Amino acid sequence: MSFKSITIRLGSRAKRIIQEHGLKPDLFHVMPAASGGPKWIILHQLDKVLFPWLLNRDTDNPLHTISSSIGAWRMTCLANKDPVAALDRFKHHYFNFPFSDGDGPRDITENSYPVLAHIADGAYADQVLNNPKVFSHYLVNLSRGPFHSENKTLLIPCLLSLAAANFVCRKAIGWGFKRALFYDPRQKPPFYDANDLPIVHVPLAKDNLMDAIVATSTIPVVMTGVKDIPGGPKGTYRDGGLTDYHFDMDFLGHRYQSPPIDVLDDDHRLVIYPHFMDRIHPGWFDKYRPNRRPHPKNLSDMVFIAPKDDWIKTLPGAKIPDRKDFETMSWEERLMRWELVLEQSKIMADELKNWLNSPDPMKKCQDMW
Repeated sequence: MSFKSITIRLGSRAKRIIQEHGLKPDLFHVMPAASGGPKWIILHQLDKVLFPWLLNRDTDNPLHTISSSIGAWRMTCLANKDPVAALDRFKHHYFNFPFSDGDGPRDITENSYPVLAHIADGAYADQVLNNPKVFSHYLVNLSRGPFHSENKTLLIPCLLSLAAANFVCRKAIGWGFKRALFYDPRQKPPFYDANDLPIVHVPLAKDNLMDAIVATSTIPVVMTGVKDIPGGPKGTYRDGGLTDYHFDMDFLGHRYQSPPIDVLDDDHRLVIYPHFMDRIHPGWFDKYRPNRRPHPKNLSDMVFIAPKDDWIKTLPGAKIPDRKDFETMSWEERLMRWELVLEQSKIMADELKNWLNSPDPMKKCQDMW
């Protein structure tokens, strides 16, 4: 009998390694966290189970996180000294984000800074940059050419043109943006040499950590970008989800070697990916190209966890929270709906806990798509 609320999928290599070595935190070397605005709410209860479990690991085997947009805020909670308490602060301040009717794009961006400071405690930069078990890496987008502009009459047509080009070829997104990988300088992540899209590398430091986390959440037109982040090239940094909405990367970096290398028999590293839907759209514009999926080789190392589509239909409104909630509901209605979703999503956390503690973790799992 399968789980009621979650689907757990195993890539071919992940299945073999878990069969041979069992399910334990130290197997997992990388965890992605996707963009998606309020969609993170469906994962809140699950994160409160998964984060402490993953941190029950050897300090000589750190977990590398790679995140964009709202996923960066979740992964910053993970790197906090008390991730569950940080998640609770995140929930509180996100639900009560200081919107007002007169706010423009610049106001929303500027208001993100004090909210981020409240979510993490006062020493959060030191915690993120010195956490012995979590090495945090954030994907932001550095604008190119006219995409630096905040003028809507220029930016909107440029974005529409880029969306059309992306429909033909995913690599076309590189005409408008370069990936900016803000990485923990203590150890280059295995995906450091990702070369499928243009990329620049910026080491994280106290003076750019907050800028990077806010910048990766700055949805074009809705928010202004962050200018000239210290340590990186000059320019306007925007939402990381534009290129990496749900990701299509070789997280363990085998294919980024020159020449590409095969996975060694004694390499037991895996990827764990808790996601808010049972599918992956690589970039934001790929939502309109649903048949574009990640490269199969990028899924073979992965344990993928997501809510079941049929179970989502039982939620209030028959959907997970999304950005349309800000347009269609009042503040009071939105909070009531989101609180109900949080309450119902406890079943996801319970089912995940049962799986993590199961003597037979292969049971109830499915193959990758």
